[in-house]
Amino acid sequence: MRKIGLILLAVLLGGCSLKTNSIKARIAVALDRASEVRLTMNQNQNKSTYDYYLAPDIGRRESSLSSSVLFAHNVNILMNLDIVSVLSDRFYETEGNDPLRKFILNTTPVYQRSDDVITIDKRLMTYVATISPVENNIVLISLQTRYFLFTAIAPFASAPDLLYDMLVVCRTATISQDQIILLYSNRETINYQKETLDIFSQLAPESGKVIDMISVDSDQPSNE
Repeated sequence: MRKIGLILLAVLLGGCSLKTNSIKARIAVALDRASEVRLTMNQNQNKSTYDYYLAPDIGRRESSLSSSVLFAHNVNILMNLDIVSVLSDRFYETEGNDPLRKFILNTTPVYQRSDDVITIDKRLMTYVATISPVENNIVLISLQTRYFLFTAIAPFASAPDLLYDMLVVCRTATISQDQIILLYSNRETINYQKETLDIFSQLAPESGKVIDMISVDSDQPSNE
C-alpha cells in the first residue's frame, strides 16, 4: 500500500513539473511574440509625464502622473513610472552601470528572463521578466525596464498573456524627462527603498504578503 502511495505521489509531482515547464515554454513564446510585434499604432494614452499605447482589449481603471492601473485577463496590472531612475539619469553618473535598479525579492523566482527589444521610438530597451511565488498557485509577475515597472498578482497560468501585454505596452511607452524633472526634482529626498516599497504597496495595499517579500539593495544610494 505504501508503495502504491509513493507511485501516486511521483505521478502527481511529475504532472506538476510538466505543467510548470509547459507554462514556462508559453511564457518564452509570448515574450518573443511581444518583442516582434510591429509598433505601427499611435500612443492613445497621454500624460504630461509619459505616453503609451493601450490596445482595445486592455482597460484602464486608475491613472496618476506616476502610475496607471490597467486591467487585462481579469487581472489588475500596475504600471509604475520609475521616477528615481529618470532623475538619476539626469543628475547622477549612470554610464557603465546596470541599467536596471535592483528590486530584490526574498524568494527564489520560478522564472526569470532578461532580453533587449526595440521600442516605438527606435531605442534599444533592456527588460527583465520575473515570476515569484506568493502562495499556492498565485505568483507575483513583474516586467522591469529602465523607466517602468509592471506588476500583477495572478495565477501562474495567466503569466504568458499578462507578460505579453506588459511588454507590448512598455515598448510603446515614452517618457517626458524634462516634465518629470520639473515635477519631482525639488523633493527634499528621493529614497530608493521608499520608492520601491511605494510601488509594491500600490499593488496590494490590503495585504502584507507582497510587501514582506521585498527588500532593497542597501548599496543603492539615496538621491539627496
